[in-house]
Amino acid sequence: KWILMESYNLIREINYWYSFFQYFDIKIHSDFNEHAIDTIAKQIALDRLNGVSFIAQRSYPESVKGKFYCYYPTDIFFSWGGDATQKINEMILNHNNPSINSILVSGCQWVNQISNNRSVYLEKIKKKFLTNGAKTIIMFLDSNHDLNTNWKDQVVDTKILEKIYISLLKMVIDNEEIALIIKPKKMEFFDSLYNNICTYLNEADKKGRLHITEVAGEKPSDYASISDLVVGITCGGLPASVIECAILNKPAVIYDYSDLSSVEKDFYSWGYQKVIFNNIESMMSEIKLFSKNENKYNDFGEWGDYLVDFDPFQDHMSHSRIGFYLQLLLKFLNSGIEKKVVLKMANEAYSKKYGKEFITTNSVKK
Repeated sequence: KWILMESYNLIREINYWYSFFQYFDIKIHSDFNEHAIDTIAKQIALDRLNGVSFIAQRSYPESVKGKFYCYYPTDIFFSWGGDATQKINEMILNHNNPSINSILVSGCQWVNQISNNRSVYLEKIKKKFLTNGAKTIIMFLDSNHDLNTNWKDQVVDTKILEKIYISLLKMVIDNEEIALIIKPKKMEFFDSLYNNICTYLNEADKKGRLHITEVAGEKPSDYASISDLVVGITCGGLPASVIECAILNKPAVIYDYSDLSSVEKDFYSWGYQKVIFNNIESMMSEIKLFSKNENKYNDFGEWGDYLVDFDPFQDHMSHSRIGFYLQLLLKFLNSGIEKKVVLKMANEAYSKKYGKEFITTNSVKK
């Protein structure tokens, strides 16, 4: 009975989206949701109409098996770089994700040119810090947190996040040359910490060297442009927000709350105690040295040549590559060409323009 009901609901959902796409003559569709039942229904409906779906990478794919099951039901996946592509392929090979027709490396689309108005706003923040004596600007990118008392989700322990916040805020309070930008992942999570860190927040704010971003949707890389160091934290996988900033060639470090040493062996092989730390005190000690310019010879926070694994282009032009490919798709689909042929033609054109190493096709057959 349950299977019959679920099948009925799925068919009804497919029919709805089939009618929607057909009525509006939609050939290409991208869903903001990376996973949900309706994304599967949309994919089936599009396929029946000779349409194409695509997703551009948002969160960073994880190496943990069983995590993000069936996250990307799509024809095309635009990845930031080879590392993300490899992780998506591993998800497919482990039957953790449906087959994707084509994975195209386009670079990180979140890193792009900053508008003039935005630049003026950011420079005002930086000028305020400098006026109040700051010589080192640190940005902290937090994550979801909880006391982890239920089985549903395991995220960063609230007490651990409080400890990091207090350590960073005390640096601002105790050292007149340090400023701090706080970029909460979600304001509701930050607000829930307020009672336990408010004393330090208020004291740091009085110094004129603290800025808290409160507008949803602001890009970490914007604030990284005025920061000297970016600090983040793992919550199940490498944080996309930190990688986004590192791609700007900003020193960036991660506190590895999740202990990814067994699943991110390559990353740990070059990044341990350099860009990824599993001990808060050790990381904070290095940050203090960094602010005094006393650890500049040990590559603290430097990703160096390894950045090409995360974004081989690093040119702020990901949107141009994605746009080039989508324009080809639309042109070919509007000509009435069959979907499989369209994808092959678009892939060949992308490969010719940017390089065959940036396309992976049909890694696992359906």
